[in-house]
Amino acid sequence: MKLVWFRNDLRVRDNPALYQACEDARRGQKPCGVIAVAIICPQQWLSHDDSPNKVAFWLANLEQLKIELSALNIPLKVISGDLFSSVAPSLLELSKRYHCDGLYLNEEYCLNEQQRDDEVESLLTGDGLGFYRFQGDTVIAPGTILNQSKLPYRVFTPFSKAWRSVFSASGLQLYPEPKIQPPLDIESDSIPLVASYFKNTPLVWSQDVWPVGADAAHQKLQNFVNESAGTYRHDRDFPSVNATSSLSPYLAIGVLSPRQCLAGLSSRAQGAEWVDSQWVSEIVWREFYRHLMVLFPQLN
Repeated sequence: MKLVWFRNDLRVRDNPALYQACEDARRGQKPCGVIAVAIICPQQWLSHDDSPNKVAFWLANLEQLKIELSALNIPLKVISGDLFSSVAPSLLELSKRYHCDGLYLNEEYCLNEQQRDDEVESLLTGDGLGFYRFQGDTVIAPGTILNQSKLPYRVFTPFSKAWRSVFSASGLQLYPEPKIQPPLDIESDSIPLVASYFKNTPLVWSQDVWPVGADAAHQKLQNFVNESAGTYRHDRDFPSVNATSSLSPYLAIGVLSPRQCLAGLSSRAQGAEWVDSQWVSEIVWREFYRHLMVLFPQLN
């Protein structure tokens, strides 16, 4: 059995960890199934000052992801624990319960998340399980874009030029939705409300503005590309104009990937000049931030 850990990558399309787990399960000497897992850590979220709106949006999209995974015959298990320190032993116990031989995940680059993942890797590999990391949160892996002296960039403009050069040379690869897996006699867990997290805190997240699910995110992307991308450089500075994409919440929790954003923009472009557009610069800023977190962890 293969185990896929969903974090801030709540999508089935362009999800390298999910795709590879499904391929490995299908192509192994003994074909097997795939199980997904998500972990609820309210006290850790509070320590990170995650807003109740963000948590509510994440939980609602996790519920939608469960439906999409079910269509692929992939059950979603949910682990509850207060802090990241509980994650490694909980994942080991889940792996043993369902006889999983490997854990698949997409990288997260903040310091606490990196330390958590290192603890999980050490515990699972020490018990003989596979541990497989993938790059699903960025277009180009953080730390791989260096200057001519092989040192990391500290300023955005030269980083942006180098990023665009690497991107133009390497192209854009998106992972397809995995094939339907063999059915398993395993029930998905319910998604907890985590009511204590929202105690005495009114929610202002509007489903009318940010509806749940990847289909809604892709529709927003398509609307932006068709209606506003061409004038974004100018109109983004005017709050009275509906000129921005409103995709940040979906990118933050991985309902939409940056590669999918670039693919959507390029699908309407004529020629290669779209790579130099202002909206691509916003995505490159997102990449630069992750580049800095990896190479200069003291910034966390």
